[in-house]
Amino acid sequence: FGGGQVISGSGGGPFTVNWDSAGTPTISLSVSENGCVSPIDSLQILIAPIPVVFAGNNVSVCPDNQVLLGGASQPGSIYQWSPAAGLDNPAISNPTALNSNSGITPLLNNYVVTITSPEGCTSTDDVTITVTPSVNVDFISTGAHCLNSNGLDFSVQGAYPAGSAFLWDFGNVATPSNSVLATQPGVIYNSIGIYNVILNASSGSCIMPPVNHAVEIFPEPQVDFIADNLEGCSPLLVNFSN
Repeated sequence: FGGGQVISGSGGGPFTVNWDSAGTPTISLSVSENGCVSPIDSLQILIAPIPVVFAGNNVSVCPDNQVLLGGASQPGSIYQWSPAAGLDNPAISNPTALNSNSGITPLLNNYVVTITSPEGCTSTDDVTITVTPSVNVDFISTGAHCLNSNGLDFSVQGAYPAGSAFLWDFGNVATPSNSVLATQPGVIYNSIGIYNVILNASSGSCIMPPVNHAVEIFPEPQVDFIADNLEGCSPLLVNFSN
């Protein structure tokens, strides 16, 4: 049996034979009966190798970032990835994965690739993509917007994972001019005008596009009035104007 291990069978067979490695062993058979020996009959068979497949290295990415999976294609082989969701083509050796994560905890996506060789031999491999949480925030400001009594409170609004980092830019005329707190109270503006407030947010290496909102600081209203008649006999008619 060309180096194969007989699992079962005897005499004229049938035989079950196992080969541990790929190759082209030659199977030979001769028959002896009544002292007569037949010519040897031989047959060569093909033991095809198990195909090698590579799903890729495990990787951690930001939401909606593309990841190239797999590797070079082996001629004549058939590829099938599972699940197909998030892949541009689940029937090639190296598809591109695009995964989202709208939650506040990491999302683990496992992909399994199966290769079938031209001889019908199969092999599998898998890869895990960890999609970090997204940072989807906005902000609001509360408090008086008048010059002589302003003290605005800024607060991050929305869902964000633990450990997220924030950086506020309130502008040069503000005290403080920046902050790293999720909620920054008592920001004072020293001049009237319209000021652009910028919030930068990130989670690990994933950076959210900056959020911009304008705040306007108003001058204090000026009060003055006159009367056309300040004295006279009763009944006294007086006209007041601002």
